[in-house]
Amino acid sequence: VQGSSCLVYVAKRWCTPTGGYGGGWNRGVTFDSFKNDGFTALTACCGCGGGVRGSLSQSSSMWQVLKGSCTVDREDCLTSPNFPAYYGTSQSCKVFVNTKKVKPVSAVTFATEVKYDVLAINGQKYSGGNGPRGVIPRDVIVWTSDSIDRNQGWKLCPDGPKEPPPPGYSGLWVTNGQCRIDSIGCAVSPNYPKPYGHNQACSIIAINMINPTITAESFVTEKTYDYMHINGNKFSGTD
Repeated sequence: VQGSSCLVYVAKRWCTPTGGYGGGWNRGVTFDSFKNDGFTALTACCGCGGGVRGSLSQSSSMWQVLKGSCTVDREDCLTSPNFPAYYGTSQSCKVFVNTKKVKPVSAVTFATEVKYDVLAINGQKYSGGNGPRGVIPRDVIVWTSDSIDRNQGWKLCPDGPKEPPPPGYSGLWVTNGQCRIDSIGCAVSPNYPKPYGHNQACSIIAINMINPTITAESFVTEKTYDYMHINGNKFSGTD
């Protein structure tokens, strides 16, 4: 129920420890009707069969697999079970993210069954060929596959530092994040002209430009919440 804690779900017997509906649940709707940041009681609450039970090891990595067969490789990249071979059916993983060490991450490879084999980061669901780009994980990462089709899966890696500009370069330059400079020297948001993703950030500098003046040829963001800072001024919406 919207706004109810895990303790309430357990105390009122709305769920079972194995992830089922408890005897106290008689609302005629599913747990999916009461999601918070993309998670239901079944995925968020230990008492309902979810959560992140277990102790965390001391590690230099930004993530740690708490449940399932996902792995962290030598490059500190997170991969689906069996990667680069196909993942299995009816599999799931839960991955803890250390917010003190977290970096933006992007999918180096991403191929899953659309809508049914899903990677959830910050409540955003990714499937098919639509992997995350420049996303900063803020919570537990959850992977689930259904009982039918399989695919190669995915590999998520922390975004590395950007290469420095070549000698004598003049123009805009992306120093971090998934923004890019296009073929005519314009800075564009991640995935442009498609919608940008959740929890993304970029930094762009002007190099060897005398009195640079820039103009937005296209600018549409979520007003107030998705914004661009330039010389202390904040731009959002269509402004």
